[in-house]
Amino acid sequence: MPSAFSCLGPQRLLAGTLVDFARGAGLELDPAVLDGAACFVARRAEQLIGVLALRRGPQAEASMVWLGVAPEACRQGVARDLLRIGCAWWARQGGTVLVAGAPCRDEVLAALGFAAVQDGRRIRRVD
Repeated sequence: MPSAFSCLGPQRLLAGTLVDFARGAGLELDPAVLDGAACFVARRAEQLIGVLALRRGPQAEASMVWLGVAPEACRQGVARDLLRIGCAWWARQGGTVLVAGAPCRDEVLAALGFAAVQDGRRIRRVD
């Protein structure tokens, strides 16, 4: 991995730890969205700099329920690498599709490989 951080996961993290990360990064996170989610984290020097949470959906579909990157780590590939690790994990679970359920701007989702579909959802194939 060319980046100066490591992505780890899936991990069960205390919701409080993730809420603290989100608050410190100026992001909003309702801990209820993490129930039943697999969380992937990016760290730099033992500091959380990014979190991706995926939840299993129907059939071979999973939802991206939360994606957050610390402002000082933005535009350094953190979200892209978290998503790459999350997609690889989901493919190993037999999944084929990731749905963008997290509130992200369309241009961010497009840059991360999500495409629009007819029902208005953004999806990314992982197979």
